[in-house]
Parts: sequence; structure tokens; C-alpha cells
Amino acid sequence: MKLRRKTFNNTNCVQVIRKKKPSSHGKTGSLRRKLNELKRLLAGSIARLAEQVRRLRYRVNRLSARVNSLQDQVELMTENQQGTRAFFIKKVNSKITIETPAGTVFGTLTLVGDDFIQLREPDGSIVLIPLRSVLSIL
Repeated sequence: MKLRRKTFNNTNCVQVIRKKKPSSHGKTGSLRRKLNELKRLLAGSIARLAEQVRRLRYRVNRLSARVNSLQDQVELMTENQQGTRAFFIKKVNSKITIETPAGTVFGTLTLVGDDFIQLREPDGSIVLIPLRSVLSIL
């Protein structure tokens, strides 16, 4: 659509024809469609992220429960080790037989560490045994 405007130049009347600026309604519709499409994409992304967060929280809760269980076991083992350690301290320089998951060990108890004991076998070899591996003492 063209817009006509009359202007006066001195005494002569001159008619100036200018083109009307195009309407922005066409661009607005296209922009709205793009915004709605972005809105849908963002909503889908947010939903996926929310699901991932939910799954991660579930995993964290499960891991936290496992860690607490292991922590309780370690505390119990530590308490047991202190009693076992005190028993072994009384037996230093004595001949003892110890059952472990790897087998039976016989020798003279020479050292008691924080979490291990040291035996000297009859052939002179030195054996280090973790306290957690001691099944029984004979």
C-alpha cells in the first residue's frame, strides 16, 4: 500500500509518493511461533533434567545408606580389633597358632601393630597378619 502526501514547494504543489513501511504482523507471528517452539523445547529439557535429578537423588540415598552400613561395620571391627590387639599384647614372645582365611600360621608372636601382628615361624621367616584376617587363636 502506498501513502500519498502533498507538500508545498514555494508556489508549486508537488505530490510525493512514498512506500508505506511493511507491517510487522507477519514477523510477529513468525516470532511467536519460534518462541513457542523454544518454550516447548525448554519445557522438554527441564522435564528431562528433573528426571535425571530424581534418579541421582535416589542413587545418592542408596549410596549414603551403604556408606552408613560400612561405617557401622568398620566401627564394630575397630572395637573388636582393640580387644584382639590387647589380647595379643599379652602374648608377645609366646608361641601361638593362628587361623586365617589363607590357612594356619604357627610361630612366635614378636610384634603387635595398630592393625596387624608379626610372627616368626620356626624356619625364621617373618609373617605379617592383619588383625581383620585373624579367625581364631589356638
